[in-house]
Amino acid sequence: MATPFLLQRFQAQSAGIAIVRDILKRESFPNGFTTAQLYKLAMQAPPPANFQPYPLGRRPPPPPTPKPHKKKIYNQKPKPEDSYPPNPDHPIRSVRFLKEYILPFLRGANEITITQQPTAKTLTAQEADDAPKTKKQRLQLTKSQVEFVWKVVPPENRVKVSAPPPEKLVVGREVGVGGNVSHLNKRRMLARAGKISREVDRMKAYNQFSETRDGLLSRLRDDPELNLEMAEAVENSAETDLPSLLAMETQLGKGRPRQRTALASVDTEQHLKEQTDKIRRLVAYKAQAGHKSTSRFI
Repeated sequence: MATPFLLQRFQAQSAGIAIVRDILKRESFPNGFTTAQLYKLAMQAPPPANFQPYPLGRRPPPPPTPKPHKKKIYNQKPKPEDSYPPNPDHPIRSVRFLKEYILPFLRGANEITITQQPTAKTLTAQEADDAPKTKKQRLQLTKSQVEFVWKVVPPENRVKVSAPPPEKLVVGREVGVGGNVSHLNKRRMLARAGKISREVDRMKAYNQFSETRDGLLSRLRDDPELNLEMAEAVENSAETDLPSLLAMETQLGKGRPRQRTALASVDTEQHLKEQTDKIRRLVAYKAQAGHKSTSRFI
């Protein structure tokens, strides 16, 4: 169950992404922008209507100012900072929220990217004279003149995420085709491959048989006259396998149009259903000759 904090965070993230996208479309950043600059612009945008503020109670009082110590205290844990956001009524309630939930989403969508570039500040003549002379100091000064900025990725340069390819249809997955057999030794792997191959052959035979049988039963349901004639012929015949019933259907259907006749009453319709079920049981896959190892299928 989602807590009020999670629900508010989802709503704030969605609204904050919309605000930042509007800023990126409206403003131009030729030299990029920093997180602080983006946060300052986002604070100027009003929150959407019916926006739920951050659900916090009364703000705790600030901690008392510690007294100065003459001696330096080592191994002292820093006190936790105040977790109350500075702008609880705004979707982007803090810089931390912008860094953790807004900018990573836009970067993952390839709408913005972060780059490293030198700062725009230039050294004056006095600063150049006062520049450090050692190598370590010059390296530190060079690092201080470099900043990370965000830049908008043009729409034509954004990588379009294509839809995943359709899953390949694997015949025989129900009987173990494509399963993991890495835990078996070589002998059992070969035995498993042979077993799966035989099961696939049986499954294909059953599917073909089922398609033919269902077609026969559908034709019998659509033609009550043929249904009654088939039921009478089956009672007087010793051959009740599927090929024999198909040949019987062909023989009975010669010389007359195949059309649906109206039923006389509900009793007659129930009788036809019973005859169809009887024929279905006779042509069950288990009842056919040559299909003894078919316990997997019905």
